[in-house]
Amino acid sequence: MYQKWQQVTPNVYAFVQKGPGRSNAGLIIGRDSVTIIDTLLNRKMIERFIEKASEVTDKPARFIINTHYHTDHVCTNHFFPRATVICSAACGEQMRLREKTELEGDKEVFPDEDWDGSEFRLPDVTFDRSLTLHEEEGEIRAIDLGAAHTEADTIVYLPEERVVFCGDLVLAGLPTPTLAGSLSGLI
Repeated sequence: MYQKWQQVTPNVYAFVQKGPGRSNAGLIIGRDSVTIIDTLLNRKMIERFIEKASEVTDKPARFIINTHYHTDHVCTNHFFPRATVICSAACGEQMRLREKTELEGDKEVFPDEDWDGSEFRLPDVTFDRSLTLHEEEGEIRAIDLGAAHTEADTIVYLPEERVVFCGDLVLAGLPTPTLAGSLSGLI
């Protein structure tokens, strides 16, 4: 399995994976805590993420920002029980509507996938349009772009670092599928 831990700026890291069901995740290290951008599909993946994160910080996870509701972005939120899970209001609505069917449906579509430890944890906080977390090191902006890849897609922008986490709005070497989203929104 391809996994790469990459330092983007002094306090921002990306956990990059390749292949179906292999989403990426981000780690933003603040003064007292960390913010995670998307969690991963299963226990093995998130434990590897946690292992790599522990090599650069011992700070606890305070926030998780989910870019959209797909299983490979949310199914290990529960590994961080003290973190506040944040997503757009539209994403939160999709998670509530699909909580019981999304995971079971994906298990049928991808029967050879490792689903150990996968479960839905609904958001604690939702937002309309945008949300800014004011950290001592700089702002973390979650921006709801509306329907594109899914019915509800968010980017996370760090203006001081000039870094953007795009969820599945940008895929390396592949066109982004719109699935239940919007081609015009994706463009």
